[in-house]
Amino acid sequence: GLSAGFAPSTVALAERAIDHFGLNPQDIPAGYAIHIIPNANPDSPHAPGETPGRLNANGVDLNRNFDCAWSADANFRNQPIDPGSAPFSEPEAQALRDYINRVEPVAVVFYGAQAASGQVSPGYCNSDDAGSLDLTETYSRAAAYERRAVAITGSGDASDWVVARGIPSVFVLLRSYASLSERDWAANLEGIRALFAAPAHQ
Repeated sequence: GLSAGFAPSTVALAERAIDHFGLNPQDIPAGYAIHIIPNANPDSPHAPGETPGRLNANGVDLNRNFDCAWSADANFRNQPIDPGSAPFSEPEAQALRDYINRVEPVAVVFYGAQAASGQVSPGYCNSDDAGSLDLTETYSRAAAYERRAVAITGSGDASDWVVARGIPSVFVLLRSYASLSERDWAANLEGIRALFAAPAHQ
């Protein structure tokens, strides 16, 4: 939900995952925990696939507000977009930063949209992927999504900042901006399950 109004399908996916693992705790192996943040941008307007849906109440694109290659000259779809006055200028980005720093996860998955066949790309920062390529391979194979070997993110991207912290991350693009299909739900449930089983992330 970094771009909740732009891709409400991602919020639906997170909420479905919360319901699933709440009802099926046996799907979480012993010794693991899963942290799900359904909506990190609750003030974004409902505008599936449209740029305004990416923006918080200050008009900032939160996925250009993190501290890896942050730039005041940020773009989205080859158009200028507001990245904030500085890295982590926005309260939502600060909250997510502080949460990740406190929890110290072994891997982080961000969800966005849209890719016709589904897509998984690795986080990347300062010439390092921190194991994100392996994470991308694991998730994409289980979900039967397209795997990208290079990051496709822009300046100030959240998944890249996670890598700067030494944590592998991926950015998963769902097939639809607006709604979560049963096909995408099933694919991403398999992706999550595969991460639990991946030795590199145990």
